[in-house]
Amino acid sequence: MLTLFMSVAGGVSWYDCAAPLQLESPLMMHLFLVYIFFTYFCVFNVVTGVFCNSAIESAASDPDLQAYNITHNTLRLKSQIKEFFEKIDADSSGFMSVAEFEHALENDELLAYFEALGMGAGEAWELFKLLDEDGSNTIETKEFIEGCLKLKGGSTTVDLALVRDEIHQVLEIVEHFLGKKGST
Repeated sequence: MLTLFMSVAGGVSWYDCAAPLQLESPLMMHLFLVYIFFTYFCVFNVVTGVFCNSAIESAASDPDLQAYNITHNTLRLKSQIKEFFEKIDADSSGFMSVAEFEHALENDELLAYFEALGMGAGEAWELFKLLDEDGSNTIETKEFIEGCLKLKGGSTTVDLALVRDEIHQVLEIVEHFLGKKGST
């Protein structure tokens, strides 16, 4: 047992152990080589994998690294959204008109891009309406990028709380209006 441990732990060269086994029994030497192979390539790889996994998990929980990744991903996403906007903005005016948007919905490549974002053509129209806050039927580049970033991802609890508060405000206004209307 000591010889087996020393041959994998560096106390003695495994070749020095295999040579006498070759003279005694070639089968024993082959079993010894299988042991060395298994120990070096299997067990040590598992141990190395555990250490690497631990290092990766430690790096993933690093706040500085997370902040860098979020910033990097946001910049990359802004660049992709801007390229997408420029494909739709046929006249390069910096504004997307309804006509340009309609033309984009006829383009298979741009439709595929909308589908990659998880939107069909009908939802794309809803996106246009949401981003066109002033009702001018045009959307500028910055407005499009910021609007897409706001709509990216799922709703957070803060988003839901804001919607709930806005609904309560609307209800108060309606109740106030109905109360005045009912008293006259």
